[in-house]
Amino acid sequence: MGAALLEVLVTLAFLGLRATHFHERLSRVNWPCLDFLRCVSAAIVFIVVAFAVIAASHDGSAVSAFVFSLILIGIFCLDAYNTYRAEMGSDPDPDRG
Repeated sequence: MGAALLEVLVTLAFLGLRATHFHERLSRVNWPCLDFLRCVSAAIVFIVVAFAVIAASHDGSAVSAFVFSLILIGIFCLDAYNTYRAEMGSDPDPDRG
């Protein structure tokens, strides 16, 4: 529960900074890189939590928590991939494609 709460709070902080345009005042911070690292760290945290849950118990609630954690890990990985492609992995030749 603590890992999920931590990730929700970090995500809300990023959302608040973006929604209020406060991130534009902090020009020295590489925001796309921070967003990418947030996604990767969240995926790693949930991988650890998912396997800890399934190792502790095999009842129905543990299995469903494991499955939903895997779905959440997939979503975080997709978000990290999209962030990387959009912000950091720009194609040097825009005509190729």
